Amino acid sequence: MPEAWQSLADLLVERCGAPPAVARRAIAPAYQAEYYPSHVRYEILRWLAYCLSGHGKSIKNVGAFVASRIATDTPCPAWFCPPTNELGREIQRAEAEWQSEADE
Repeated sequence: MPEAWQSLADLLVERCGAPPAVARRAIAPAYQAEYYPSHVRYEILRWLAYCLSGHGKSIKNVGAFVASRIATDTPCPAWFCPPTNELGREIQRAEAEWQSEADE
């Protein structure tokens, strides 16, 4: 798997707590569909923020939850407003990178 995609699997493992095999399986459909890695990173971070917010308080396994959303290409709800903390700024950077990639 190319380095950019491996870093997404690592993100799912390190930040969300997904098992490595689950993380690899989760990003495989996006890789095969030739999505921009920055788009997938953006969605992973948005779902992570969702899980950490009040909306995700009933989610028991963040890694499995986020991995399942990425595997099924389920976007984070448009109404969800990311936090203004460092994770929120990281989401903004990921969105800007994705837009830059898409414009090329």
